[in-house]
Amino acid sequence: MSHLQSTVGRGLSALGPVLTKLLNKESIIDINTLIPDLVDVSKFMGQTHYLLWQHRRHMVYPKLNPSIQKVAKDCPLDSYLFGENLTDRCKAAQSLQKSCLEMRAAPAKSFDKTQPSASKNRSAQPPRSKYKKPEGSAKSKNQDQRQRTYRSSGKKPSYSYYRNNRQRH
Repeated sequence: MSHLQSTVGRGLSALGPVLTKLLNKESIIDINTLIPDLVDVSKFMGQTHYLLWQHRRHMVYPKLNPSIQKVAKDCPLDSYLFGENLTDRCKAAQSLQKSCLEMRAAPAKSFDKTQPSASKNRSAQPPRSKYKKPEGSAKSKNQDQRQRTYRSSGKKPSYSYYRNNRQRH
């Protein structure tokens, strides 16, 4: 606010000499000498008007709806605080938002009638394979046994365990 007051003060100070020359009837007034002072006055008054406009806009902006805030943020300086066509811009933004919501793809609802849903039957297990797994050789059975022993004990088997259980080719 102090910046605003100083700008108004400068404008009034620049207006003082112009009014003095106009009110002094004894001398002939040359318009060319008044123009620079009047230009300074108009600059200060224009700057004051702009600062007041910014302040009003700053005070109103937080009270706006968030969707309108996005539109109002980019509005140019006009005869109205947020521009002449703010309502048109807001309507366009809302219709665009509705169109986007309509265009979003709904999640596909696909389900298999042969398998029970997990929500209805919590103990449902995956379907079993139609084909049997081939029986493994003796080597694979021994490997399975070693893996089970290793897993169940929690300890790593010793070197002698591997040496004794080694397959002869």
